[in-house]
Amino acid sequence: MIEVVLPDRGPVASLSDDIVLAIVQRIHHTSNYVVSSEARRIGRYVKVKNTDDGSIHYVCLSNPDNDSRNARLMQFVSPAYIEFKKDPNNNKTFDIYIIRPDRNDRTDYAKLFYRCFVTIGINILNTDELQLTDIHPFNSYEDLKAYRNKTSDRNSHNRQTFFVDESDEYANQISIYGKTFGANAMESFIFAITLARISSKIVVFYQVLDNDSTALSDDQREVLEEEGVDFGEKIELLPGGRTASSSTRDTSRDTPVFHYNLLKKYGDKRCYICGCDMEHMIIGSHIERVTDIDHNIHYDDAEKNRRATDGDNGFWLCANHDKMFEYGIIYFSDSTLQIGRLSNEPTDRPYIDHSFKTIGNVYSEDLTSVGEIRGGHFHIKHEHYNENMRDYLEKHKRRVTSANILL
Repeated sequence: MIEVVLPDRGPVASLSDDIVLAIVQRIHHTSNYVVSSEARRIGRYVKVKNTDDGSIHYVCLSNPDNDSRNARLMQFVSPAYIEFKKDPNNNKTFDIYIIRPDRNDRTDYAKLFYRCFVTIGINILNTDELQLTDIHPFNSYEDLKAYRNKTSDRNSHNRQTFFVDESDEYANQISIYGKTFGANAMESFIFAITLARISSKIVVFYQVLDNDSTALSDDQREVLEEEGVDFGEKIELLPGGRTASSSTRDTSRDTPVFHYNLLKKYGDKRCYICGCDMEHMIIGSHIERVTDIDHNIHYDDAEKNRRATDGDNGFWLCANHDKMFEYGIIYFSDSTLQIGRLSNEPTDRPYIDHSFKTIGNVYSEDLTSVGEIRGGHFHIKHEHYNENMRDYLEKHKRRVTSANILL
């Protein structure tokens, strides 16, 4: 016998007969079922039980009366999925049913998460009604990242959830920087599970606390930990746009907060100079070095931390240009890139000259998250350059000048 269990309160309690019938037919290919209810207020989902074989389907339902991209479906998936995971029944399935699909259910954003759902193992019962044919699982981190960049602005600094490959000589990880407030937490939750399923690297979640939010719920965190997701320190958004971490340290270096601020300012990891987007080759490069910040007797601890984590005090740079910038081979005069003194090797000057004379020829117009070339010179983009950044750049210029590095 097929039993459909509805909550006894809320909008789903009065789910129409035609929707219930459609769900049952798609799961069990029958029109015979009975309806019951349970004392439950939370969760926009129903349970479809087969009393013959003991199976149960948790079916999360969209809200066709809300055009908000998160309030339409995303905010309901996480709480329903948590209840699904809590159920000790091993013969269980999690499904999604889109009620009366329209254009709001076929957006690029919606398709991105449909693919996340099927990667996790969530079934979409009525993909035929969505009239979408390309809803298939992601097979790698690169696949997910490329699809997200294709369906949204890859250089956006307004995303609620960032995920980046931060593998280096010390770590081999995918980092997620996700807000934990409201629907944003639901988005971060789904991305984290998806990445844990498809990545061979450790997935580390840095919770970004905003709007007086505390953190992910204990239930959300428990599910993510079961999926193999690790948790890094929390990042708190403070008044005035500042950020701080939940941990204390002997140095002002706070890589997670600094990286999050660079993501907010520039978007995804790609070299500001050459546009290289091999994420594991990209470094969060400070303009005023952390070692100089820590040894400056004129900065108190709060100022040291502010400078070391300030997004205006850095660029995303590839390993090559990071070293060039560190040693003063390249520097900025105001917002214009300059080439400094090189070593005494006679091959150095032709190599550097060739690299920067030809950069305009290989600089693709779609690399809009990085600098720009005007009048034969490389410039920091106007939207990225400000007085705060100019002060850092002047400190860098004075440092390499005093070391007799520049021409």
